[in-house]
Order: sequence, then structure tokens, then C-alpha cells
Amino acid sequence: MDRSIFQPARPVVKEEHRSEEPSGWQNKNSDRASPSVPPELFPNRPHLLWDFLDVPDGTLDWTAPLQAIQELMKQTQSPVSRHYSSPPPPDPSDSLDRVLSPDQIVHLRAIFEQNYLPWLNFSPIREVHSPLLDLVYCTIASRHLDDRTRAEVAPRLQSLTAENVARMILQSRRSETLESIQCLLILSLWAPVCGVDEDSRDGRLLVASAVTMAHNMRLNEACQVAARLQSKREKGEDVHDQELFEAMNKTRLWMALTNVESLLCTGSGRNPLSKRCPAYLTIFPPSRFPVDIASGRDLRLKLLAELFDITEAGLSIRLQSLSEIDVNHWHDRFVHVLSDLSRVARVLLPLPVVSDFETFYFQMLNILVQTCRLLILYQTFLSAREYFVRTGNDTNPRWFQEVHPHGLPILIQWGRETMAVAESILVQVLEMDYRLLGTSPDYIFNMIAFAASYVLGSKFLVLQTLGVELPGSSERLLSKCIARLHQCCYSPDSAARKSAVLISDMLTLWENKLATICADKTCSSSREHSRASYPISHYNAQGSHTQQAGTPNSSSSRHSSPQSSSYVPETPHFPQQPRGHWGSMMNGDVNWYGPEDFKDSVLVSNDFGDYSADYGGMPNPIYQHLYV
Repeated sequence: MDRSIFQPARPVVKEEHRSEEPSGWQNKNSDRASPSVPPELFPNRPHLLWDFLDVPDGTLDWTAPLQAIQELMKQTQSPVSRHYSSPPPPDPSDSLDRVLSPDQIVHLRAIFEQNYLPWLNFSPIREVHSPLLDLVYCTIASRHLDDRTRAEVAPRLQSLTAENVARMILQSRRSETLESIQCLLILSLWAPVCGVDEDSRDGRLLVASAVTMAHNMRLNEACQVAARLQSKREKGEDVHDQELFEAMNKTRLWMALTNVESLLCTGSGRNPLSKRCPAYLTIFPPSRFPVDIASGRDLRLKLLAELFDITEAGLSIRLQSLSEIDVNHWHDRFVHVLSDLSRVARVLLPLPVVSDFETFYFQMLNILVQTCRLLILYQTFLSAREYFVRTGNDTNPRWFQEVHPHGLPILIQWGRETMAVAESILVQVLEMDYRLLGTSPDYIFNMIAFAASYVLGSKFLVLQTLGVELPGSSERLLSKCIARLHQCCYSPDSAARKSAVLISDMLTLWENKLATICADKTCSSSREHSRASYPISHYNAQGSHTQQAGTPNSSSSRHSSPQSSSYVPETPHFPQQPRGHWGSMMNGDVNWYGPEDFKDSVLVSNDFGDYSADYGGMPNPIYQHLYV
């Protein structure tokens, strides 16, 4: 997969969403990459929603959408980042104290604790001297240094960090400490940023290693231990404060581990290794709203755990058959999951305004809830589509009409909601404090890019199937999001910038397509005007001019062209029966379904405007975007 994904020549577009530095793409693999999923398991047919990206079938696995987005983001590289040197070979004598001055270490630790620590939702368990945690803190926070200083120290910090991580993983038994677990947890969320290639890095592997260490240290039992100690104290039995304090801290660490692993596995096609026990629902005291920083972090830990439990349940749903029982059961399970998500969303919604502490991180929880809802709605189409592919019945253009639980056109209803949810995520991104948005875990930007790509994919699909634009202000919304993502970057190769470049390239494809259509329509209109001067009967089968009674001859004042005696107008580019005229898109021909294909369908909606006039009064078949 290379830069040809975004293949058409790119004209100059609006400055508002253009990168401050033009995007550069490494053509690392001149040969096409091997499929991430065997094509015979889930062929890219039709996958119309993503057809605007010109990639070989199977190169991107859209059954794991956030992983597919990550693969695309790996192709982005800022011109500035190309000039950074790779980390030097590990120096056995190197240390944090040799890379940074004491004042720099204190400064970077303070930056991390203020801007990144709240994302963990617990206070790290530290000794007085915790050199590994200090190294990780400084490595992540080094993105806040000025360019010159970062270029000097970040490669050495990364090299030193990589050496220590390798030692933790390869010598895990000897390295199994709470400090090592917390280091791996932090590094799974934020990649070291120093302008070098991080494509081979996988945060899921790092957090999985941390989970394995935690199991060996029996941290997975901490929640039950803390619950037993709390129960004893409630019964009046003697429980040492320090014992309960340590059990609660280990419980927070385990919950943070499970939440981070769930976050990084969501939408990636992988299942987390860690499991949460039901005790997490009662281990923290109930609170209607946080009264201090500690209670706010506990509340976020609990709500995130509940959110990911619901999401994982939704992403595991599959359609077994088209029997009434199976379809109804499939529908009812999704309805239950979406209802649970709505319950969590209701609890979360007011927290940013009623809380006096770390309000930004409650705002981000609302984005996570909406993203999880988007992924589950996407899963409704995907699970249904998978059934048709699995059974070899994937050629029916109206497959979604065969899935009608309880007689409802449910995929149509969920299709409307999916687009609205994707746009609402982008709206919330614009409402965030850009300075703190730039400190978000790298995977958050995969989610933002997925929401943007879904919006653009839907717009392309409606255009290619109907020949009309999807009404709304999504282009302006996307432009503002691109500008906001550039604004929140702390380094040239940050996840925020990669996300901005990817969305910008996708939006450029859309603008190029509209520009092409406008040019074609102008040319077609001119040709149609010329042709309208002659009735169709004015031409014989061979296209030769034939004089007819009652019609003006070629010397008529309306046609003074010197070619008039032999001129045959070309066939208009947009015929009256437009079947197939949008078929040539970025990835070859696609199916066109004219209005006659929808005479018996119920696919009518005013949500996207009324285009019935364009179809001779036929209902608007706009829900072709249900294809995924």
C-alpha cells in the first residue's frame, strides 16, 4: 500500500484545511502489501463505503476499522520528520541523568504529571526513586520541548527507553515489578516522538506484556481482595488502613490496565487478554458527581470499565441466519447494547459541567462513548453483511432489505443514526481545549480519523449511487477538524498530525471529485445546449443531417456555425437515464441502481433532503450508503 491510495492529481484547495507542511508519503512497499485478512474469508465485495480509496482487495481489513485507519496513518509523514535522525545505537553507559539536566528532568516530569497522568485515572505507585518511570515520563513529555532541544535529546531518550522495554519483556520474570507494568502501560498509549519511524510499534503488544506481568503478580485478584477488606471493615472487623490502601491502589492499576487494553483492542479485530470481575461496579463508593480529583478518577475508571464491557459485547454479535428467530435475536441483542450505551452516556453527559476537577477528561469520555456507539452501529451492518458473504449471497444489491426484524427496516434506521453519530464526534472534537487535545493517547486520533472517513465515505457513496451531494455542512466541519488537529500538534510526527494529514488527503479526494463533476457538467451543459437546437429526429441512424419539413435548415440564423451542414453533436456526458454514469470512481466501476430498482422499497427519507424530482417523482433511494 503506497501513496497511490490518494491517486488523482491534487489541485490547490482551500487554505483552511491544507497542512502547514504538505503531506509526504513514504513509498516503502512498491509491491502491494499482503492482505491483512485472507480475501476468501471476507472478500472486498462490494465494500462500497471505502471504494473511494484505491487499495487492492484485502489490503485493508475494514472489519477492523480502527486498525485499517492506523495502517493508513502509518503512510503519513511530515517533511520535517524526515530530517530527524534515527535513534543512536544503545549506549550501555547512557542514563537519564546523562541525557537531561536535573532541571530538565523536573520540568518534564511536571509536564507529564499535569497533562498526561490524568488520562491514566490513577496515581502511579512509585518509590522515592523510580528511574524507569522517570525515564518514561521524560520520553513522552519530550514532545513539549523546543524543536532544537527535542532533536538533540529525544532520539537518545527513545533509544534508552527501547532498551529498557526490551529488557522488561525479554526478561519478564526478573523485571516483574509494579514500576515495569506501569511503564509498559504508559508507553502503550503514547509513542515516543522524535521524528523516527514508529510503524513497527504496536501498543497492544506492550499492554499485553503488562497484563501478563500483572497476572503473574496476581494483580487481577486485587479487586476481590479490596472488596473482602471493605466487607470486613463494614462488619466491624479490624482492617489495617495501609493494607486496604495498597489493595485499592493495586485495584486501580489493574482496572487501568484492563481499560487501556480494551481501548487499544476496540475496533482492531483483537480481543483483550484481561478480564474485569463484577466487583469493580461496587468497589468504589457511589457518587453522583466527583467531589475531588481522586473521586473523579475513580469514577472515570468505573465508567470506562462499564463502557468497554458494553462495547465488547456489541462487537461480538453475529447474524447466524435469516430465520425470523435468529434475525429477531440479532436485533434484540444490538438494541440491548445500544440501550446500555445510552444509559452510560446519560450519566457521563453532565459531568464536564458539574465537576470542578479535570473537566476536559470527562469531555473526552463523551467522545469515547460516541465512538463506541459509532463502532457498534458499524458492526450492525458489518455483521449482517458478513452473513451474506459467508453464505455466498453477496451479489444482491438490496441485501439490507432482507434483514427486517419484527418487520422493521432496522438497517435503514441505524444508517441514519450512524452518520449523525460520526458527525457529532467531529463536533465534540472542535469543542475541546486544543492544548489538552494534543495530549490524548495516540489511539484517540485513530477514532477521530475513522469518524471523518465514515462521513466522507458516505458522501462518496451517495454521490456515486445517486449523483447528488449529501446535504449538510460536513465539508466545513471536516475542514475545521483538520485545522484543529494541526493546531494541537506538539511535534511534526505526532498522531494528531498524522490524523490531520490523512483526513486532509481524503477531503482533497472529495474536492477533486466535485471539481471534476462541475467541469463535466459545464461541458455537458454546453453540448446539451448545442444539441437542443436540433430535434432528435433531425439526425438519421448514421448521424447525417436530414432536412425535415417544417424545420429550419442549416443556414438558419439560430445556427451560423460553419460546421452546421455536417455537425453532429456528441452524446451528452449525463444522459437522461443516468444508469452507471457515476460508475467510474477511484477504484474502478461500481454498481449503479436506478430508481426503478427501488419501486417496492421503503427507502424514503427526508433526512437528507428531497431529490424526488431528479428521479421522475420516484422515492429517494438515498440509503444505498448502508453498504459497508
